[in-house]
Amino acid sequence: MTQVSTVEIRGRTLAIMLTSPRANHVGSTGAVAVSTASPDHLGDPLLALNLKREIAELWPRVDEAGMGHMAKTLVRQPTLRVSLMVLRRGSVIREHRADAAITLQSLSGRVALTFDDKKLELGAGEILAAAPRMCHDVEALEDSAVLLTLSWHTTAEASPSWG
Repeated sequence: MTQVSTVEIRGRTLAIMLTSPRANHVGSTGAVAVSTASPDHLGDPLLALNLKREIAELWPRVDEAGMGHMAKTLVRQPTLRVSLMVLRRGSVIREHRADAAITLQSLSGRVALTFDDKKLELGAGEILAAAPRMCHDVEALEDSAVLLTLSWHTTAEASPSWG
């Protein structure tokens, strides 16, 4: 099952494809290819995941996609999203912003985030928190796995494009 959503980055609308976990689908938009694990269970009131296994399953898909990075939605609640992202060294996710408050936790490797002209590096075990609507770039300085959390105060604030 494939669902297409859109996101605006630098005034350009890009399609993001949400697919089943075993699909070998790659979006050709330049956006992060996004897949959802166990779509029937993403919104369960209690959900336990093995991040090491999720990371191991995502790396081969990055190479198949040829984009240098991929994300997988792990949790989808009305006011909360958690996504696992893997990025190959040198890959860049160009300037974008989220309407939600975010945290980005580096699980492995090293990434650099640029907010306006301020550059921050995150290594394994480090976390960054940012207020809603802060424009930023993400660059993988090493092969990296990061956990992205988006949190809205109310369901009305939650991005409709993320379901």
